[in-house]
Order: sequence, then C-alpha cells, then structure tokens
Amino acid sequence: IASKLFHRALKLQIGCGAEPTLHKDLIQIIALGKRHQVPYISLTTNGQLLTKELLFAAAANGLNELTLSTHGLTRLTYESFMTHASFDRFCSLLADVADVKKSYPTFRLRINYTMNVDNFRELTHLWEIVGDTVDILQIRPIQQIGDSAYQNFDLSPIYEAYDEVIAPLIDTCKQKGIIC
Repeated sequence: IASKLFHRALKLQIGCGAEPTLHKDLIQIIALGKRHQVPYISLTTNGQLLTKELLFAAAANGLNELTLSTHGLTRLTYESFMTHASFDRFCSLLADVADVKKSYPTFRLRINYTMNVDNFRELTHLWEIVGDTVDILQIRPIQQIGDSAYQNFDLSPIYEAYDEVIAPLIDTCKQKGIIC
C-alpha cells in the first residue's frame, strides 16, 4: 500500500477513531511514511499508552505532530470523559512532549479539545495544564456522531460565556504564536 499510495500523500494521519498506540508496528508505519517521503506525519491518540520511549522513537522515525485528544482539564472532568484514562498520565505525557521538543525542535503538539457545557469553562485553565508545549489548539464543539454515553449536545448555555472563555484563548494563542 505504501509503495502505491504514499508518494501521492501530502499527510499521513495515523489514528483518529481508533487507538493507534495499540498497533505493534506503529513505529514502522511512521518510518514507512518517512521512507516514502510523506511530507507530514501525524498521530492522533488519547496518549494513555504512549511512553516517553515510544514518543522519542516516533519523533526519531519521522513523526511531525502528535495530536492529543482531551475533553477535560481537571482530574474529575478528564477522567469522567476519557474512560479508563489517567489525568496524571496525561500531564506526564505533556512533560514528555516538552522533552521530545528539546531534541526535535520542529516536533509539534496539537491539543484537540472537544468542548461541551460540562467542560467549557475549564478552558480558562488550559495554560496551567499544557504550559508552553502546545503548537496548535483545536477546540471543537461536541457533536452527536453515533451512539455515545454523553448525551448533552445542547451548546446554547455556552453562548453567553463564549467571549469570556474563547476570546482570551484566541488572544493568548496569537501572542504565543499558537495556531488556534
């Protein structure tokens, strides 16, 4: 597949809808993309199984970007929305990413935050959690896609607080050179 398609690819997106860190040959897939000169290789994960060693190996083999999915910035919310996930592991991974960036300065971190009425205000604490590790902040309103345990898809309560929460995030991103 790689020899037939990768030379045409602009980006190799690994994951999104499944947990790619479960794949035993993840590093080989990244290396295959690099070998076939895919210009940009990205991995989307919740990060729970991503060790520091695996992250360094991924960067060394050509991973350009790590996208971390999160749905909360406090232990209670994060662990409530991220089933079987550990907030401590998430925070530890952010520190690991900072270490990787020292060795691979072009390595990028994207935070993919799916907001809803129950986690929206936590965005005001984003910088306390992610520090200076993030390069791209992707804030996505929750949508009803398929069957999920979470059933509150009404975002109307957020509208009044939008400027109070989102506008400062956008301003801070501009100041820090972060894509939002």
